[in-house]
Amino acid sequence: MKQQFIGLQHCKCGMSWKRDIGFFEREPDMVFTLQHSRPGQKPGRLIRIERREK
Repeated sequence: MKQQFIGLQHCKCGMSWKRDIGFFEREPDMVFTLQHSRPGQKPGRLIRIERREK
């Protein structure tokens, strides 16, 4: 498995692993992004999994 972001890993077989949800199967319309926390809060990043609009 290769790490894309801290807490998100991908395998070439089509499976992925995210720390809070565990293993899941990737689909072609999935987009993985980082959401940064707002100013004034403790610095951090959240991994977001979104579906691409068609």
